[in-house]
Amino acid sequence: MKPKAVLIDTDVLVDFLRGLDKAGAMIRAHQDRIILSAINVAELYAGVKQNVRHNI
Repeated sequence: MKPKAVLIDTDVLVDFLRGLDKAGAMIRAHQDRIILSAINVAELYAGVKQNVRHNI
């Protein structure tokens, strides 16, 4: 039986966004069941914001 929802860790999301194959395979395998938490969103936002500051 497949799980109804899969909560993905932020590290996996970052690896996926960076194009890492292993993370991409996991995302594709569960793409119809992935959910994000408010913590995921906050961590991604904080990471992007920090990266922008370093590139200025």
